[in-house]
Parts: sequence; structure tokens; C-alpha cells
Amino acid sequence: MLINLNDFRRRKQQSEAKKNGTTAIPVFDRIFIENDEWVGELAGSKRKVVIEELDKKKH
Repeated sequence: MLINLNDFRRRKQQSEAKKNGTTAIPVFDRIFIENDEWVGELAGSKRKVVIEELDKKKH
């Protein structure tokens, strides 16, 4: 059996170009303020994530 590697490479490049890029977005059960910070509690766990510090001033 003979395989033309150029055809294989071309098909692989075309399939990779068609892939959609995805981004994971965290889902929060609760969002609240704690110690001047926006804090989100992740769905399915009790892990807390600091979303934004409120006392920082953006220029």
C-alpha cells in the first residue's frame, strides 16, 4: 500500500484550519463582595475566585 504523504499533510492542514477556537468560561454559583473584591464561587465546588479588586483605579 502506497500513501502519498503530501495529500495527507494537505488534508490535515485543511482540517486544522476549519477547527473552531473555544474558550472556557467559568460559571459562578454566587458572586459577592468580600474585602473590597468581587469574588465568584465556582459552580459545583466551594472554590472562590477573585474576579476584580474594587479599590484599584483604572487609568
